[in-house]
Amino acid sequence: MGEVGCLKDIKCQNLEVAGTALLNDQPTSALAPESSFASAAYTAITLAGALARNSFNTVDAGGNIALTLPTRASSTKGDFVHILLIDTLANGHILKIGTATEDLSLGSRYVGIPSAARVGTTALAVAPNDFFNMTGLTNGDGGIGSTVDCYFNGTSWSLTSTCYPQGAASADGTSVFANA
Repeated sequence: MGEVGCLKDIKCQNLEVAGTALLNDQPTSALAPESSFASAAYTAITLAGALARNSFNTVDAGGNIALTLPTRASSTKGDFVHILLIDTLANGHILKIGTATEDLSLGSRYVGIPSAARVGTTALAVAPNDFFNMTGLTNGDGGIGSTVDCYFNGTSWSLTSTCYPQGAASADGTSVFANA
């Protein structure tokens, strides 16, 4: 089966590949579930700035903070950025994630986790937007443990955010996709 162009179906329980395996001309490492689990130390972010590709980050935002994703030109399919809120995002403060010139993927999504006193909220990016704005709200969005996961799909950055409530968890979510 080593000859070029050989197409054979195989069925096996375990498959070990030496070297680089390609699936649709992409390294299979980009598909590996391991990339969604921390494999390096988290980087603490306290100031606005650029996010590194394939990084795990914590945010303890004392105020507004704007974080930019790597450019499309510098990104490769399978690149990711993980962001974890380790403190509440104060009322009215905004954690802004995106790029100033390149839209996020359509279908990017935000989910505000419901509670006994709060209705769950979901927003999908259905129009071109270049930022996701998580807005801290007393008893609303921006609680500890909220996450933002970004994945480069080979064309653009896709974003999924899960926002936990803070305080009494009685206010609906106010986080949105936006331009700027």
